[in-house]
Amino acid sequence: MPGTYDNMKTAADAIGRGKACTVNARFRAMSGHFLFETDFCNPAAGWENGLIEKMVQDSRPRVWREVPSIKYQLKSARFPAYRDLAGFRFEHVAVDVALVKSLQACEFVEQAHNVVLIGNPGPGQTHLATAVGAQVIMHHHLRVRFF
Repeated sequence: MPGTYDNMKTAADAIGRGKACTVNARFRAMSGHFLFETDFCNPAAGWENGLIEKMVQDSRPRVWREVPSIKYQLKSARFPAYRDLAGFRFEHVAVDVALVKSLQACEFVEQAHNVVLIGNPGPGQTHLATAVGAQVIMHHHLRVRFF
């Protein structure tokens, strides 16, 4: 994969006439490892440098697009309220603690499974679903939707 580079000091030890350039050993090793060819600007042709800077300017929004924040993700999940497992009282409810801990570890996400909590009103399905969903958002940086 070819790439044209500005004559940056971190890549070039010495810049010669035209496109002649002495590449430093570390940059040469990196380009060899990632399999890209190096081509440096001609210092006498100012338009080449301007062209590269324009390409960088145009590609920055695509490359450095910000990931939505955790706060935004928690809001868009539409949880009724924020909950975590630290506030859940396991002793008041007949629930499989090991199963809840495995849900908190988010193994179901890696296996691409959904989680549905079913039961009578009151035992804490909403609390558990919200806690597990928040865990997925904060630690796995995935989107969640609460229904």
